Amino acid sequence: MGLPPPSAGEYGAGWILGAGGPDAFATAADQAKASWRHARREGEPRQVAIGYVSLGDDAEEHARFTAAGCDEWILFPANPDLHQIDLIANATGLT
Repeated sequence: MGLPPPSAGEYGAGWILGAGGPDAFATAADQAKASWRHARREGEPRQVAIGYVSLGDDAEEHARFTAAGCDEWILFPANPDLHQIDLIANATGLT
């Protein structure tokens, strides 16, 4: 799993989950925040997730990243169907 290293709080501006779902993000995000606090940094670390996406009609499930505290979700479409654009926009609240 893409857990943040302990030094992330001292030297980083935030943390990126390179692979994993919302539950993995939430677990690792807690560690990133703990590392941030341990380094006595002010505010909160920026938290980002990267994911490949190919959504179906149950696309709302992917909104769980936002609920887990993800500041930015970088998506790489993995399906050439142009209908995916609408599904992704709906799932991320862009429509």
